[in-house]
Amino acid sequence: MFKKILCGVIMATLLLAPQLVWAGSELEPVELTWYYPGPYPQADADMVFEEFNKILKEKINATVDFKIQNWGAYEDKIRVIIAAGEEYDLCFTANWFNNYLLNVARGAFLPLDDLIDEYAPGLKALVPPAMWDATRVEGKIYGLINYQISCMTNGAYFKKELVDKYGFDVNTVKEMEDLEPFLAAVKEQDPDIYPTGIVASGGGNWAGWITHFGFDEVVGRDMPGAVRLDDTGEIPTAINQYKTDEFKKFARTVADWYQKGYVRSDALAINDATPMIKAAQMGVSFGGNCKPGNSAEYLAAHGWEIISYPISESVLKTSSIISTMHAISRTSKNPERAMMLMELLNTDKELYNLLTFGIEGIHYNKVGPNRIEPIEGSGYVPNTAWLFGCQFNAYFLPGQADTLWEDTHALNMSAVPSPILGFAFDPEPVKTEIAQCSSVVGEYMRTIDTGSCGADWEATLVEFIAKLDGAGTSRIITEIQAQLNAWKQAG
Repeated sequence: MFKKILCGVIMATLLLAPQLVWAGSELEPVELTWYYPGPYPQADADMVFEEFNKILKEKINATVDFKIQNWGAYEDKIRVIIAAGEEYDLCFTANWFNNYLLNVARGAFLPLDDLIDEYAPGLKALVPPAMWDATRVEGKIYGLINYQISCMTNGAYFKKELVDKYGFDVNTVKEMEDLEPFLAAVKEQDPDIYPTGIVASGGGNWAGWITHFGFDEVVGRDMPGAVRLDDTGEIPTAINQYKTDEFKKFARTVADWYQKGYVRSDALAINDATPMIKAAQMGVSFGGNCKPGNSAEYLAAHGWEIISYPISESVLKTSSIISTMHAISRTSKNPERAMMLMELLNTDKELYNLLTFGIEGIHYNKVGPNRIEPIEGSGYVPNTAWLFGCQFNAYFLPGQADTLWEDTHALNMSAVPSPILGFAFDPEPVKTEIAQCSSVVGEYMRTIDTGSCGADWEATLVEFIAKLDGAGTSRIITEIQAQLNAWKQAG
C-alpha cells in the first residue's frame, strides 16, 4: 500500500506543484552559506555561482556563499563545522553521507514542518506525503528531499571500450567473483588502467553492494543495524550486518582483489577519484544508483562511455528515499530564506538547470526546449543533477530518452518493497552508542572497504566487530527491534 501511494502520485505532483513569488526588493538582503560535496574544484564554478546569485538576488534578495567541498573532504569538513557550532545555513545530508539520523540526534538540524508549509508549498506538493514520512524523526521533518528516483539498484559501471575489446559479457555477472575474468584481463592487457575504481573516497564500496547482498540499512550507511530484504516474518528482525556471512564474503573478496592488484595499492590514501575518472583509468566501478539515463549522464560528464549494469534487483526503501537531501542548520540566522532557496531549486527550472549544467553557450548548447548538448572541455561539469533539487526538472542529455522520467516512474513502480518500507528510526535513545560506533566505523571501514588489509582481512574484521560490540552495537540492535515491534503493532 505504501508503495502504491508513493508512486501513484509521482508524475501528477510534478504538474501540480504551486510556486510562490516573492518580491525580492521587499526582503532584507542576506547571504546564505551552503555546504555540499562534488567533483570540485571546477574551473568555472565561480562564474556559474555569480550568475546564480544575480538571479537569486532578484527573486529573494539573497546570495549564496557556496562552500563546495570535494567528495573526499566533505564529511570531515561538515563534521567539524557542526561539532564547533559554527553558523551556516544549508548542508547536504543523507543516509550514506553526513549521516542524517545521527545529525538529527545531535541536534544539528532544524525541524522544518512549519517552514515548509510557509515558504516551500511547491516543494511540499511535489513530494508525495509517504516520502515526507520517510524523513520524519519523532514525527518531525528535518530533511528536504531532492526528488528523483526513489528505489535503489546497485550497479556495476564498466568501461565500454574494454568490454568490447575483451568480448566480456556483463550479463554473466551475478556475484562479485563473476567479475574476475574481466579484472584479470584489464590487469594483464591494459596495465595503465586500474581494474576497479575502488578507493577510499565517496560513499564506499560496500555501499555499492549492500542491496545486492540483501540488506536494508536502518541507522545509516555503514552503521550497524539492518534487516534482510528477504525477511518474511510478521515483524522484521534487526541484525548487525557486519556479523553476517555476506559481509565476511565481501571483505574476503575485496582483500583478495587488493592482493591480486585489481585495487590500486594506494587506494586507502585516495580521497578524490576525480583524476582517475577524468583519465578513464578504471575498468569497472561500483556504487550510486543504477537508473534510467545513467550511461548518458556519465558520457556527458566524463567524455567516455560506460555500460551501466544492475547487480541487484530494484528495491524501494526508506533509506533510498532519504539518500539525497538538504537540511537547515540549527545555527542558521536565516532559515526562512534558506527554505525559499530550496523552494526555488525544486520548482524553478532556470535556477536548477543553471546550477546543474552551467551557462548556456558556455557550458552547453540548447538543442530543444528541454534538451541540451554539453560543450566539450567546458569548465563546469559537476554531474550531480541528483544533488541540487528535483531532478525531474533537468534538461535531457544526448542519449537520454524523451521518456526518461516516465521510465524512472516505471522503475519505481516495479521495485520490490523493503520489509521496512515506511519505517523511520528514532536514534535519540541510542545516540551515544551511534556516535561511538560511528568512530569505530571511521577507524576500520575504509581499510576493509578497499581491501587494504590484504592477507590480514580476517583479523581486521574480527577486531572491527569486537570494537563495535564494545561501542554499543547490541543496544542499537535492541532499540531498532523495539521500534520495529512498535511500528508493526501500530499497523
